[in-house]
Amino acid sequence: MFDVATDVPIGDLTSSTCISYESSRQNANILEEKKTFDVWLRELWQEKDDLITVFLRTGSFRVSGMSPIEIPVKLRRKREILDAFCFFLPAGVGYLWGMIRQ
Repeated sequence: MFDVATDVPIGDLTSSTCISYESSRQNANILEEKKTFDVWLRELWQEKDDLITVFLRTGSFRVSGMSPIEIPVKLRRKREILDAFCFFLPAGVGYLWGMIRQ
């Protein structure tokens, strides 16, 4: 993710509460910031497009030079498998009860 304060090149927005077009230097600053932001955003979208192309070609987001992240998942008890389905159990019982009552 991005830290907006450091990663997104939007410049100094402390004086952005009122828009003032009085000085040409300020306008030049705004235009320069807009160009910098546009380039950054274009590069970000190009990176996203490249990742999608790799995914469509290989079926994986793995890019050379990037190692996969593995998250170990281990059950503490066998009954935790049933916990995954307990959320839907009341809904299923309610649905079946409604079908029986008709």
